[in-house]
Amino acid sequence: MKRKLPPLKAITAFEATARHLSFTAAADELNVTPAAVGHQVRQLEKYFGQPLLIRHTREVRLTDTARWSLPLIGQALDLLSEASERMVAPKASSTINLSVEPGFAARWLVQHLESFYQLDTGWEVRLDATYDMADLTERKFDMAIRYGDGNYPGLNVHKLGLEQVFPVCAPSLLKGEKKIREPNDLRHHSLLHEDWVMENEQVWPSWKMWLKATGADQVDPDPGAHFSNSSLAIQAAINGQGVALSSTALVEDDLRAGRLIKPFGAQFSTQLERGYFLVYLTELEREPQIVAFRDWLLSEYSPGQ
Repeated sequence: MKRKLPPLKAITAFEATARHLSFTAAADELNVTPAAVGHQVRQLEKYFGQPLLIRHTREVRLTDTARWSLPLIGQALDLLSEASERMVAPKASSTINLSVEPGFAARWLVQHLESFYQLDTGWEVRLDATYDMADLTERKFDMAIRYGDGNYPGLNVHKLGLEQVFPVCAPSLLKGEKKIREPNDLRHHSLLHEDWVMENEQVWPSWKMWLKATGADQVDPDPGAHFSNSSLAIQAAINGQGVALSSTALVEDDLRAGRLIKPFGAQFSTQLERGYFLVYLTELEREPQIVAFRDWLLSEYSPGQ
């Protein structure tokens, strides 16, 4: 059905005048002359066949019709402005804004992004590496990769995989008099700790948790260097400074390259009920940047394979 709508310029002039109760103030807001505003309002009154403003020498008052219609007209203009912004946004930017946990960003995502760019989708990825949980409703980010239990109400959630946690160290620690053969041998080596808690209180597993789960009662879980970032602890392990707890997502490339090893092989890996998840607003699921990055990530992410 074809809608019969009043002229938009006249509606805009009336809304500004009615809101300010002044032709002069409306003209300043719209960057036109007061006479032009008055002309547009008269055109609108002619369109509706009734007066909308009561004009006096030094003041403007609203008719009853104008008074009850003004809030609705304001809402309609706000919606039109928002719709215009959304229509322009895809043309204004070809950037995917992604909030991501720092360890995953540094140890996996950055290592694999080149394969995304090789798809020639036309989208560039802008990473914001943070432990803070971004509020996606603010629209500062298109998507987020979060570490947690996957319980994110109101969002589309894609599980990248639940994580297994295990010790890793440089190959040199398997040699010499204090080589590592079983968990209790860790008492001869420095334990590298990752100390971070996310806003949603998702905690990275500690040495105390892992040693208790494996029955290694001869190892003091507290001494050793502490880091607030997974990448730092992993790099310290690569440098032979001690043994770190990590997961496949964070060290798969280092394991393949031989920079790190699992001193106990596949044994003593602790399965977590937490992992990495791609999340985004449900209403954006068909947006081209969402589709491009989501499809690539779910295809590319296969830790341990």
